[in-house]
Amino acid sequence: MTSLALIRGLARAGATQRAWALFEAEGYEARSQDSDALTLKGRLLKDRARLASGPERVRLFGESESAYAQAAALEPATYPLINAATVALLAGKGRRAQALAGETLALLDGGNVKGETPYWIAATRAEALLIMGKTAEARAALAEAMKEAPEAWEDHASTLRQFESLLTEQGEDASWLDRHRPPVSLHFSGILGVAPDDALAAAEVDKAVLAIKPGFGFGALAAGADILIAEALIRQGASLHVILPCPVELFRAQSVVGVDAAWGSRFDALIEAAERIDTPGDYDILSPATIGLADEMAMGLALRQARMMDSRAVALRLRDRADGEGSVTEADRLWQRAGDRLVSLPVTRAIAAPSLPDAPDLANMALAAVDKAADVRLKADWEGECSGHRVLAFADPAAAAAAAQTIAGEQSGGRIGLDYVAADPAGPSQAPLERLLLVMAAGRCSIPVATAPFALALALHAPQFHCEPAGEIKANIGDVPYWNIWASRA
Repeated sequence: MTSLALIRGLARAGATQRAWALFEAEGYEARSQDSDALTLKGRLLKDRARLASGPERVRLFGESESAYAQAAALEPATYPLINAATVALLAGKGRRAQALAGETLALLDGGNVKGETPYWIAATRAEALLIMGKTAEARAALAEAMKEAPEAWEDHASTLRQFESLLTEQGEDASWLDRHRPPVSLHFSGILGVAPDDALAAAEVDKAVLAIKPGFGFGALAAGADILIAEALIRQGASLHVILPCPVELFRAQSVVGVDAAWGSRFDALIEAAERIDTPGDYDILSPATIGLADEMAMGLALRQARMMDSRAVALRLRDRADGEGSVTEADRLWQRAGDRLVSLPVTRAIAAPSLPDAPDLANMALAAVDKAADVRLKADWEGECSGHRVLAFADPAAAAAAAQTIAGEQSGGRIGLDYVAADPAGPSQAPLERLLLVMAAGRCSIPVATAPFALALALHAPQFHCEPAGEIKANIGDVPYWNIWASRA
C-alpha cells in the first residue's frame, strides 16, 4: 500500500494529479476518522484548486476547507485549522475564514501547539492575523517568525507563497513580503589562467557578488575564476557548496597548483570553509566529460535550491576579455534555456589554460535501466543489458527522463532506474551499471528513481520534471542517495 508519506512527497514535488490519483486508489479519501488522511486530503484539494479556475476552483477550495476542518475537529491543532481558514478565504468565504482564524488564535493563546516549532507558531499567528484583516499586526508577527529561524529558507518560502495568495485575494499590496524572501542561489565558473595577484579582477568580482547578494554559491574551485568568486562569497557571508569532478587531492594537483602553485593555500582555505564538498561518481580522472558532469550538477543544485525556496538563481561567469562580448558556451545555453539570469564579467587571462593530462575519451550519458521483459519500443543512443536488465543510454538526460515516463506509463508496477555518468561512448563500464541497478532496485509504484547526478542535471536540462530525495541505499560502494522523478505539476 502506498503510504501517506509517499503521496505527500508527490504533492511537495508538484505532481498534484498523480498524488490525488494514488490518494483515491489507496482508499484514503474515505477515511473520515483519520486526521492525517484528512489533512493530506485538504492539502491535495488545495493544490488542485490552484490549478483550476472559475466555479471548479471555488468548489475545490471549499472541499479543501471541509477536509482541514474535519481534521481539526478530530484532533485540535493549528496546522489544519489555519489551512482551513486560508482556503475558506480563497473560496470567497470571508466570514468563515475569519472565524477559523479566530479559533486558530485561541489555540495559540491557549498553548495548544503540540509538535510545532517556534517559527511555525509565530508564522501561524501572522497568517491568522492577516486573514482577519489585521495587516500591520500580521507584518510584525511575520518579522518575529523570521527571527525565530532566520535560515529556515524552505519554511520561509512556503509561508510567503501562502501570504502572497491571501494578499492577492484581499486585493492588498504584497511587495512588503520581498524583504523576507530567501536569498539568491549562485552558480559560478570561469576561466583558468587569471593571475593570483590580479587585484583588479578580485575587486570586480567582489563588486559583482555584492550586487547579486547571493546566500548560496555552487561551483568548483579551479585556479583563477572559481577561487576568486568563492573567496568573494565567503567574504560576503554566503554558504559555499563545492562540486569537484574528481577527488580533492587529484583536483588540487591538476586544476589548482598545476596551474600556479600560488593558488594552493587559497584552495585549501576554501575547502576548509565550504559547507559541503561533493565529488559525484568517484571518478579518478580529470577529463572534459567529468568536468562537464560536475558543472551540470552545480548548476542543477543552484536551480533546485532557488526553486525550492521560491527565490532566484543567477550564474556568474568570468570570461577572457580577449574573447569579446559575444562568446557563449554550451553551459551558458543550458543555463539560459532554464530561464535564469546570467552575469558575464570580463577579466584578463595572464597565462594560457593548461592542457589536461591524457585521459580516456569519455562522454556524458544518461542511463535508464528497466526489466528485460519490459515490452517497450524506444530508440536510444546505445542499448545493452546487465544482470538480466535492459540498459538504455541517451546523450540527453531529458530524453532519458521522457523514456522513463513512457516506460512507467506502459509497464505498471515495473521498476526504472536512472543515472548520469561520464562513460565510454561505446558503452558504460561495469561500475556505473552496478550503481544504476542498485538505484533501480529502490524503485516502486512505477515511479522512476534516479541518482543525484541525474536528478540535478535534469533540473538544468528539463525543469518540467520534478525530483525529490527519497532515501539512501547502503552498499559496499558506500551510501548511494536516490531521488524520485515525476513528470509535471499536473
